[in-house]
Amino acid sequence: MKRMVLIIGMVLLGTPTVLAQNGHDLFQKALQKERAEGNLEAAIALYERIVEEHASDRALVAKALLQMGQDYERLGRAEEAQRVFATVANEYADQVETAQLAQAKVTAMRSERVETVEDEAGIVTREVRSGGYEAYIEGSPSPDGRYLSYSDSGDVALLDPTTGTIRALTHEAGMRTGRSLAAVIHSVFSPDSRRIAYAWQDEEGGLGLRIVGIDGSTPRVVYQHPDVVYPRPRAWFPDGKTLLATFYREDQTKQFVRVDVADGSTHVLKTLGHLDSKGVGVSPDGRYVAYDLPPDEDTQPRDIFILDADDGREWRVVEHPANDQMLGWTPDGQWLLFRSDRAGTDGVWAIRIADGQADGAPRLIKAGIGDARPLGFTQEGAFYYAYNTWVRDIQIAQIDPATGQFLAPPHPLPQQSMGYKVTPAWSPDGEHLAYVLDEKIILWSPETGEERELSTSLDELGGGIRWAPSQSMLVLGREGSQEGLFLIDAQTGDLLTKHGAPVLPRWREDGSFARWAVGSPDETAIYYTDINMREKISRLMKRDLDTGQEQELFRSDDIFLVALSPDGKHLAFNSGKSEMYTKMGMNTQTLMVIPTDGGEPRELLRLEPTATEDPRISGIAWSPDGAYILIRTAYYSGPSQLNQPTELWRIPFEGGAPEVFDHKLDGGGPIEMQPNGQYLAFETLHITREIWVMENIMEKLQDEE
Repeated sequence: MKRMVLIIGMVLLGTPTVLAQNGHDLFQKALQKERAEGNLEAAIALYERIVEEHASDRALVAKALLQMGQDYERLGRAEEAQRVFATVANEYADQVETAQLAQAKVTAMRSERVETVEDEAGIVTREVRSGGYEAYIEGSPSPDGRYLSYSDSGDVALLDPTTGTIRALTHEAGMRTGRSLAAVIHSVFSPDSRRIAYAWQDEEGGLGLRIVGIDGSTPRVVYQHPDVVYPRPRAWFPDGKTLLATFYREDQTKQFVRVDVADGSTHVLKTLGHLDSKGVGVSPDGRYVAYDLPPDEDTQPRDIFILDADDGREWRVVEHPANDQMLGWTPDGQWLLFRSDRAGTDGVWAIRIADGQADGAPRLIKAGIGDARPLGFTQEGAFYYAYNTWVRDIQIAQIDPATGQFLAPPHPLPQQSMGYKVTPAWSPDGEHLAYVLDEKIILWSPETGEERELSTSLDELGGGIRWAPSQSMLVLGREGSQEGLFLIDAQTGDLLTKHGAPVLPRWREDGSFARWAVGSPDETAIYYTDINMREKISRLMKRDLDTGQEQELFRSDDIFLVALSPDGKHLAFNSGKSEMYTKMGMNTQTLMVIPTDGGEPRELLRLEPTATEDPRISGIAWSPDGAYILIRTAYYSGPSQLNQPTELWRIPFEGGAPEVFDHKLDGGGPIEMQPNGQYLAFETLHITREIWVMENIMEKLQDEE
């Protein structure tokens, strides 16, 4: 049997599939309610329909019940969650993987003994604001509770959590002044609620620490240095004279630094090396810094530590095999809140602190908090937090091979494997779709509907897969200390290179990196882009796999989305202008083709920015006969439009006007045509951002004393 080679690179293509059955459509709708809309009750209702109406599909019902149990957990309905998990474990044991996951949930919920503050006892959570990509979730509440620091089109702004009104404090963000990179990144209120410290990215992409008053007074730079690529403000010390910041340095190390807001002088409190903390906070009396940290770069679970801000001593206050993330100090300084999955699902926990030391066992405050990002406490004890949800999936559309027009609306792949699906890629014979699912390679057959996981020895997977004609794959990943493009056997997952070395290293000594790689049909060469951000130049390269010799085919300010023609004789790619390094969006987008053995490139299409919008090409694919190139494109006026549908265009290879298809594609991302031209596969993207507040925490902790 002919061997298939799969190339996992940085860009992936799409996959075709048979029409999803009604039960799978319901499952997809439930996932949309659950993940994109956050409507857990509606999702549960849809899962219940699946259980009732599609009982014969045991695999689907088991997965629906598992999702239902997890939704009950997030809602804090532990008894119902445990009942559903037990049903899956006991009655669907033939669905081995799903049943094992359910049994693990049952065991965790039964064995963990915790002190619980019930929701019925008064803990209140409510949504403050929601939106798409534009919704800013990297601010903090003012201690007096009147505002949240926010972003208004990139400018520092005040959000009134009661009325929802937004008032800009700065007026220089890129989206207002020619769409430059200038924008606020993180911000935090001062103890007196009158000033905001924030990280500001300037027009050239440099980052500095600034302060602005809520009266709109002129912002001033507190700290900026070329060796510190990102000074991230974390919290103010209670004197209002100094800030705690994390310095991300040029050498990729991090430090906790105390910054004087008057003169910008700094004092290093702790050097983190290559580790980083997700949550950091200063105690209300200013004596301590609490933070989370993993033991090493390769370990996910974190513990909670306290650092003495005066003498630099540090110690653990929360140690557990679970993943614990710092959320914040309560306003009285007596408790630390942290997020933990020690009870089987993420919840908010609290531990009493006395003289910087843990005093007693942690208490569960709120179950089912999910992947919440802490924003901070008000003086009255209201705790603000946020969610940032990116839902990526794969859809397919049946098309007419002759005209390219859709024969039916796009629909998702049947939901067998659940999770974050990216970079779909058709096998050369069109019989399999490969895609990356949560760091796993999945092979799906549209004929049988079966899926299997392709196990590899790679420690990490990157963002792309490419097939080669001989049943092998190029995959972007990491093996030990080596990172780059690896060649693997698509049947066994074995590495096909000597000593496990990548066929193309990811990083170069000059700081450039490889991206958008595709392999030649005869598997003797790889075509890729070499991107040098420092010199602001990209080169389209050809690399001989036997000799390692390289040939430059083309260079411009930026090259991305490389696609190889079916006959292997031409490359299609998108070339941008240098403005993309200093402005938001891609600016001018140019679709070009060039012979794979070198020669003059041809321009097929040029998309120019308007006064208010930038064009973007997010996907390129060839028709099976090589007569057309398909692109996925849209015009954007700002990040709020990243959720908008994209258009599918078809441009003749020999040149001519583009044809715009009637159907829209959901979100942006890679596209790929099935080799027989019957299906187009593509990624979808839906972004939601939410700000929530949790109230009555202090009262309930005091009641438990």
